[in-house]
Amino acid sequence: MNNLMKYRNLVLSILFVVLFTACEADSVEVNSENLQVTNLTITKSELEGEWELSGMIAEEPVDLNNDGVASRNLLDEASCFDRMNAVFNADGSFSSINGRLDFNSGENGDSFTCGIDRQDFGAWDLKDDNILMLTMTINGQDYLHEKDLEVDGNTFSFKITKFESDEYVNDPGDSQASHVSILSLEYARVN
Repeated sequence: MNNLMKYRNLVLSILFVVLFTACEADSVEVNSENLQVTNLTITKSELEGEWELSGMIAEEPVDLNNDGVASRNLLDEASCFDRMNAVFNADGSFSSINGRLDFNSGENGDSFTCGIDRQDFGAWDLKDDNILMLTMTINGQDYLHEKDLEVDGNTFSFKITKFESDEYVNDPGDSQASHVSILSLEYARVN
């Protein structure tokens, strides 16, 4: 038993020495191509300008256009969202164009058509350097949306709720999109 304890202590000592001498500062290598930094803050002047939708990320891959290739990015699957954008003005006003995908066409009601784009207007502000606050009136109803922004270079993204996801994809409940739940939207700077 005593030899076993000596052997265990020897092994632990060697392991300790190997681990801590192998981690010298000059042996650390950083691959800058794989380094991604996400900015947690944004200023109003950085958000001002025109942004276009660059990603509409769903929970699961889907093949809406029946090309045999499923994607989580609905922009790869349908052109209904190609015109979606947002313009944030320096005076605190904004405008946005929102697309819609409707499932109710085709022989089986399992095909989609692009709905009519909706244009919204309202006011915007930033809270705590990363929460986008949008105030708008839609069909006579006032809405306040607060979105935690993730900023990465010339893009920003935010998560959306199930209710908001349903506004982008109208499904009667028995189509190939019935399981589609959009998780986030990403916008890229135009100017």
